[in-house]
Amino acid sequence: MVSVRTAVVAATVALLACKPPAASFRDEVLLRRRLAKSRASDASARGRRGLLHDKTLLSGLQQHGFNVLSNSTPVFGLKSWPEEGLWAVDAAAFSFGCNRRGACLLGVFGNWWRLPSWQADWDLWLLTSLHAGSFACCTYDPAAYFRNFAPRLRKPYTLLSSAFAISSIMELLWVCSTLASLGSSLQQSLGRFQFLGLYLFAGGLVVAYALCTRNSSHGHGGTLAISAFHAMMAPRAKHSVMGSQLLLYRRHVFFV
Repeated sequence: MVSVRTAVVAATVALLACKPPAASFRDEVLLRRRLAKSRASDASARGRRGLLHDKTLLSGLQQHGFNVLSNSTPVFGLKSWPEEGLWAVDAAAFSFGCNRRGACLLGVFGNWWRLPSWQADWDLWLLTSLHAGSFACCTYDPAAYFRNFAPRLRKPYTLLSSAFAISSIMELLWVCSTLASLGSSLQQSLGRFQFLGLYLFAGGLVVAYALCTRNSSHGHGGTLAISAFHAMMAPRAKHSVMGSQLLLYRRHVFFV
């Protein structure tokens, strides 16, 4: 009976053998662009067959089976084409490459496969899941919660994790509802990276205050920051804070 270790070694060797090298990433991107232009211009069937034949020639043995490991297929290495905004890396059992717009291809099993691009909504889901994970940790293992979500200088990762600390269900509902209702509009007005920067910067300020006062941190900083920014953008909008409806008009706050 084949052992698990033997199976893992065989699978690793197979991945290494059929991995397309990073040096072929540029050819693959150029070929995909040619195929896209061909489809857009509604080329003839004969022209399409010619392009598919070119793809076979470019990819060589990678389209038909396993490659033989050689010096032309390095295990580790970085290739870049700055003038075209392309880069690719050989990473052990697979290759990986991206363009300047963030579209990426994964090289494995003898071919390059397109990876799904990271969507703007995924940023909000990631932030929400981090808050939900901290609440689950607090609920089921409070000791682990205070070990991993209380800011300590001797544990640098807690300076980031504590910015998402949530200890009650009401806090979690408020944070999640705020991200769901305001996140997309603020991403469009601010930009994705600016939105994340504002969220993390405000969370970092709360963490810094907790460190200075030697108190536990709460993951409300980012939520308060985006709520305040939205209030400045739309001064007459209604906002819900812990179940209370607030109407902001100029510098006054009214309960409604």
